[in-house]
Amino acid sequence: MRYNKVKHDITTTINGQDYSFRYTVNGFIELEAVSGKGIMDIFSDTQNGKIPSLAFLVDAVRIGLSGEGVMMPKNEVAALVITLAREKGFSEVVNLFFGTIAASGLLGIDVSEEMLRNLGMVSAEPHTKEKNGTAAVQNRR
Repeated sequence: MRYNKVKHDITTTINGQDYSFRYTVNGFIELEAVSGKGIMDIFSDTQNGKIPSLAFLVDAVRIGLSGEGVMMPKNEVAALVITLAREKGFSEVVNLFFGTIAASGLLGIDVSEEMLRNLGMVSAEPHTKEKNGTAAVQNRR
């Protein structure tokens, strides 16, 4: 999985095709509605060892895809999730969820970067010391 600091998204390859995921504010609101909990409560639960349900993760993946403008029926998202789990393990589905939260920036820069590092995510951008990465370099040209 790769993350993009500028776009605040995660990209992963499933069955040979790249898919990108991003949580917008509306996406976080929808996650809260689906779970019946606040996003920070969901995050706290997992910090305490609770793994999100498969049903919740399917919704989370669907919401992440919609944040990138991809509207996919729930049954197709479920097939995508099971394909990812079969290819890379269920933990990769969980990591996709947490990585997408981290990439969003909702948790702040330091926590987000530490989370992405702990999940083994790599930056989709070339390494640069500029605050905004590639965007800063491109804007200077």
